[in-house]
Amino acid sequence: MARRIAGVALLCIVGAPIPHQVFGQPIPLLQSWRMFHGTGDDLCQVRFEQVEGGQRRALSQAQRLELLGRIEGRSARMSDRRIARAEGAWALGGLLCDTLGPGADLRLTMRCGDGERGWTEPDDGTVNLCAPGHPATDRHRPESP
Repeated sequence: MARRIAGVALLCIVGAPIPHQVFGQPIPLLQSWRMFHGTGDDLCQVRFEQVEGGQRRALSQAQRLELLGRIEGRSARMSDRRIARAEGAWALGGLLCDTLGPGADLRLTMRCGDGERGWTEPDDGTVNLCAPGHPATDRHRPESP
């Protein structure tokens, strides 16, 4: 009996997307697989690159944390290790630009999970985040007194 239940469950899991893909319409009793469904909607995959002398050098998570003077590794705060939403990445970029100082060139390539559209790419790494007046990072920097 347990094998039969497991077989039916496996058939439903594997076969559920087929009607939607073949006929173009979902069947309400069979839920098709969806990439981001609640969990993971706000996760972003980011890559910060520092440009020096025309060469791009990727900053690892450990290097980013070291630049900001924060603890690295498993003992770091979750908010330092996990970047949620594009705004969080741009805010972190603003902090990194402030740390790197004037004239820094920092690029951000980012893609974020979206339950309806899959991966979205809010930033493609073509614009310097540290450039004066960059809207993504300027609005996230603390106001100077």
